[in-house]
Amino acid sequence: MNLIKSIGVGLLFVAAGLLVTFLGTLAYWLMVLPPMKENETIGWDPIAFARSPYSWAIVLSSFALGFVWEYRRLLRR
Repeated sequence: MNLIKSIGVGLLFVAAGLLVTFLGTLAYWLMVLPPMKENETIGWDPIAFARSPYSWAIVLSSFALGFVWEYRRLLRR
């Protein structure tokens, strides 16, 4: 049961990390980048993002952080 709970917390850490990344990117676009012209668009390729090894490293490290944190907390009980 400890492993299942730890996996759940690891997945919550991944979801929280993705939410923070999304909000940070949105804040950067709104505050730092200059306003767009009338016919200008912003392109974003989610497939290229998913294929990037950096994105997988961030997802796996956030999962591992949440998993280890919860597993160690449950072992102390």
